[in-house]
Amino acid sequence: MRRNIVETDRLDSSDSVALPRKRILCATDLAPRSEHAVRRAAMLARQVDAEVLFVHVVGERQPERLVYLKATRARMRLMTQAERAMVHAPELAQVEIHLGKAAHVIANRVREWNADLIVLPAPVSHRYQNLLGTNAER
Repeated sequence: MRRNIVETDRLDSSDSVALPRKRILCATDLAPRSEHAVRRAAMLARQVDAEVLFVHVVGERQPERLVYLKATRARMRLMTQAERAMVHAPELAQVEIHLGKAAHVIANRVREWNADLIVLPAPVSHRYQNLLGTNAER
């Protein structure tokens, strides 16, 4: 049984004393429409001086090698997007890649990280979502 792998990267590793800040969690599936959510989270962070946690979830019901490749690619893509978006304050950004079901992982990270705001990309409508709902609705 595979354990949940978490890869966390800070964009800037400076050791500065931080006052309590607002926290924004931005979950992304790395689709082109998700770039808008990343930019929106960064814009909000700049406006309220908040930390941002960028999260991507890779489904683990795939061969282990494929999961590893997807997680590695996702981390690189999300790091690049986060660096571009958070150019004003890279030290306030973190990137995490998780394995599991997106809705569960996102809900857990929101609770564990004490996020004040969640930024999600606009949902894409699929037939099955009429029955189950989107991740945002769940």
